[in-house]
Amino acid sequence: MFLKKLFTSYNMGVHKQIVCVTLCSCGFHMVGLAMQRHHLPAWTFISHHSICYLVIS
Repeated sequence: MFLKKLFTSYNMGVHKQIVCVTLCSCGFHMVGLAMQRHHLPAWTFISHHSICYLVIS
């Protein structure tokens, strides 16, 4: 309901809405990880567990 109200004035399709919300969420999480200095342990974990690449994508 919230997203419908948010994107009504932009004439965007559902798929574009999902992409926009996902990219914004990812950006906020990346900034949060960087601000807390947890981004390096996260990248180290992903690099040591290559199966994560399949799960993430």
